[in-house]
Amino acid sequence: MEISAHRVVLAACSPYFHAMFTGEMSESRAKRVRIKEVDGWTLRMLIDYVYTAEIQVTEENVQVLLPAAGLLQLQDVKKTCCEFLESQLHPVNCLGIRAFADMHACTDLLNKANTYAGKWNRPRLSLRWRNLELLSSDMNL
Repeated sequence: MEISAHRVVLAACSPYFHAMFTGEMSESRAKRVRIKEVDGWTLRMLIDYVYTAEIQVTEENVQVLLPAAGLLQLQDVKKTCCEFLESQLHPVNCLGIRAFADMHACTDLLNKANTYAGKWNRPRLSLRWRNLELLSSDMNL
């Protein structure tokens, strides 16, 4: 997929692109640049964000958008993705979100997922422990 964008705009919004286009890298002189680490659809969303400052984060795109934003050093997009994931915390997904946050160095989200998991799991673990104690006393263990 080919995406047109102005180098100066990209460089102004992203340290990644700034290094690519203003340094001695071969990309600084190339007419076209290939970014293999990000799929075309995600890259288009991020380039559109650079021009509009708007991005739609959804359950369907957050898992590709956040790592791509991290790679391209678009911190506002990464923060928006983390805030979205925080709003989605639920007992069913809190450990998965925690692992994802850890993998992508989202410290605030990691801490919030840890707190959420702790609050949700503590009562359940306590209940299971009481049930185990009752069971063991019934069996005279």
